[in-house]
Amino acid sequence: MLKLRFTNKEHGDVWLVEPAVLLGTDSSCQVMLKRDGIQPRHIEVKIKGDELQLVNIANDPSLTVNGRAVDKQQALQIGDEMVLAGMTLTVIDPKTESKPAAAAAVAESSGWAIRPNHSALANKTYTINGDTVLGRSAECDLSFSVTHLSRKHAQLSIVRGNLMVKDLGSANGTYVNGKRVQESKLERGDELRLDTLSFTVIGPGGEADKTTLRAAVSIPSAAAPIRKEAAPAAPAVANESEAEKESRRVAGTTAFNRAVSASEEAKQEAAKPDGVNWIMVIIVLFAIAGVVAYYLLG
Repeated sequence: MLKLRFTNKEHGDVWLVEPAVLLGTDSSCQVMLKRDGIQPRHIEVKIKGDELQLVNIANDPSLTVNGRAVDKQQALQIGDEMVLAGMTLTVIDPKTESKPAAAAAVAESSGWAIRPNHSALANKTYTINGDTVLGRSAECDLSFSVTHLSRKHAQLSIVRGNLMVKDLGSANGTYVNGKRVQESKLERGDELRLDTLSFTVIGPGGEADKTTLRAAVSIPSAAAPIRKEAAPAAPAVANESEAEKESRRVAGTTAFNRAVSASEEAKQEAAKPDGVNWIMVIIVLFAIAGVVAYYLLG
């Protein structure tokens, strides 16, 4: 969808919506222009898709497109410049506008805006990025066709980041929250009223609009693996092979048998009257006890 752009900001961009857009001073026009030399129904732009046809309803001899006078009607193309009563309008395609330009516009935004409270202007919001004159005249930055509004009623300005309003000598006054003012600072949520036309002030995001930052939550690291206590080392005997066990058993048995044999020999010697040696008997008995203990406990 294409647009008509007023290069001198006499009016906001106009969407060219089928079937036609009518420009003039009459209230029945889609675009009302309060300017000397403009007739009630001055021109019409007929729209069919991206095809545009300009119709010179008022037979205005000063109406031109790209510097050439328009007699009755003429086709319009993207980029064409039309001059109407001293105002320059350009046909633009929003899809082809450079993204850097759009980004720059966002970067320059002050965050201040006004929203009309009148039902006829519902869903409209006017961004304020610099000196903005409001009034009934088409020469104003924001023009409103309201009977008791002065031609140049008030001016909005951005001063060190604050939104200021100044009455421009209007007949019916400028009011902030019901109080008439000559010049005043505006706050977010204030009601700005020009005679009977009122607006709600929209300001840069306050505390309620900021993202709430919560304290960082520490996520516990993965639990260290539980170290199992090493099982006490088994006695070296537990690791012996069956062959080693058998060898040790045989050795014990052999030693036991030798001890028994030695004991028998000792007994026989003790039976001899002249061979009694009690010390030897005691030693042999201790040897037998030691062998038996080794075998049983091993």
